[in-house]
Amino acid sequence: MPSFFSFRVAPGVRISASGRGVRAHLGPRAARLHVGGGGTGVSTGAGPFTHYQSLSRGSSGRRPASGPSAAEQKAREAQRIEAVLRGIRTLHRAEFASPVKQTAPLPSLPPFRSLVERAEAHHVRAASLFRRAQRRSARNRARADAEIHAQRLLGEARAEQRRAQDAMDESWRLLMINDEDTLLPALEAAFEDNQAPAAALGVDIDTVNVVVLVPGLDVLPDRMPSVTKAGNLSLKAMPKSTQAAVYRDLVAGHVLLSAQEALAVGVGLEAAAVVAVRREADGGLSALLATRIERHARIPEGTPWAVLEHAGRDTTVNLRGISKALSPLNLAKEPELRALVDECALD
Repeated sequence: MPSFFSFRVAPGVRISASGRGVRAHLGPRAARLHVGGGGTGVSTGAGPFTHYQSLSRGSSGRRPASGPSAAEQKAREAQRIEAVLRGIRTLHRAEFASPVKQTAPLPSLPPFRSLVERAEAHHVRAASLFRRAQRRSARNRARADAEIHAQRLLGEARAEQRRAQDAMDESWRLLMINDEDTLLPALEAAFEDNQAPAAALGVDIDTVNVVVLVPGLDVLPDRMPSVTKAGNLSLKAMPKSTQAAVYRDLVAGHVLLSAQEALAVGVGLEAAAVVAVRREADGGLSALLATRIERHARIPEGTPWAVLEHAGRDTTVNLRGISKALSPLNLAKEPELRALVDECALD
């Protein structure tokens, strides 16, 4: 039998068993924490090389310090940063269910037996206990009354069901023709739990106009994991070019997410015109990006920015410098965007 086996239980989590016991391995290869049989350790890897550093008590017999060591803290911070970056890269991959045309249920009806018992309580009570024929006749009248009552209740329930179905059909019709009084409240409810606040400001025939308030650069990690020449884990300052690329992905991810959710909810829409705005230090809003995402656009694999470059139509953006950093648009040259941003009432 093999003396070692290993299997993945979740992304970034692997379990192995060997002669030393069962161990858990947490995090990406660039900064992986190992715990369990054989002691605690941290490994880093780049290319074909891996460096392992034990964090357990050494042969000198010294007790490990209470709390995580500096190496453990660095490894955990590296894992946290990797999780943040992975979340940004996959932000646009969320899926949304579209509403379906509803069918009104028949209102609940009381059991027929309860109607019979209620009628018998009225008719049989007046019959003599010793006149069986009289009591049998009373039960027959009670059942007949119960059947009449049941038919009346069924008719009322069906009429109520028809009224409810008519209301549902009308709501569906209004949603299909992009009626603003129907569509905009539905989008407001859908956007309510989004990480980046969004608002649908209006509908132009088959296109909804959406403004999404994206976070600033301050939400990005200022460091990123790397490996030194000696094979040790390092957290170095994030280069400006990398920061610019990650921020483009963050903005594009929220834009794509808002567009996809709008198109999922608005079953009659053909496109979503999305403007990404950012709150600046002075409290004002600046527009960073405007694009149009069509319902039948092919969404390829790739980073959010790569997807937006492929799927976006009539995209307006201002990329500055060698790093291609997202910068505010000059709204003096974009009167329609200026009007849209001015209309935005996001807090």
